[in-house]
Amino acid sequence: MTDAESSARREAILDAALEVFAEVGYTRATIKAIAQRAGIKSPALLYWYFPGKADLMRGVIARIMPPVAPDADLSVLTAQPIALTLRLVATALLTAYQRPPLVNAFKVILAELLYNQDENTDVLMAGPGATLGVLRRCLEAAVARGELRPHNIEVSMRMFIGSLIIYILGTVVVPVLGAGLPATDEYITALISQLLDGLRTEKE
Repeated sequence: MTDAESSARREAILDAALEVFAEVGYTRATIKAIAQRAGIKSPALLYWYFPGKADLMRGVIARIMPPVAPDADLSVLTAQPIALTLRLVATALLTAYQRPPLVNAFKVILAELLYNQDENTDVLMAGPGATLGVLRRCLEAAVARGELRPHNIEVSMRMFIGSLIIYILGTVVVPVLGAGLPATDEYITALISQLLDGLRTEKE
């Protein structure tokens, strides 16, 4: 198998994993079902690409949110103006959740987190956890170079992510929460502006 064929099969597996997660959730999804959906006759072949189901979930998350993938170059994100980093993260997240499979996956996995917390919680929270980690590093760098004033970063990064989650909930899960929300780009611009207006140093 050529590198191109191997890459194509890996992408097909991730597509299949997302579809299965969206239909039955992470907990009930099986390697066998994902392999069948990907057109792989033997589930054992899937382990050549992903050691386990948790690795599949992390692979799906990394493809949805490249800025927070394990191999993402954080040196670029931490060096650029914080407004650009926030826009990159917000755009990637909100754009991703406009895709029907991701909408369904979000609903099913959210229900799992709320009503069936178990040993899978760490895997299901890998995406939000990685995103918070990236934001923490970038906000710390912005404070260190004097772009933002010292503040409680644990609060500001959760304010930002929380606002994005509310947008997703209001646009794809609970429409009543979305009443009056502006278009995605307008929402992102307003969110970043209002968050940073209260955090910039006086010289700015």
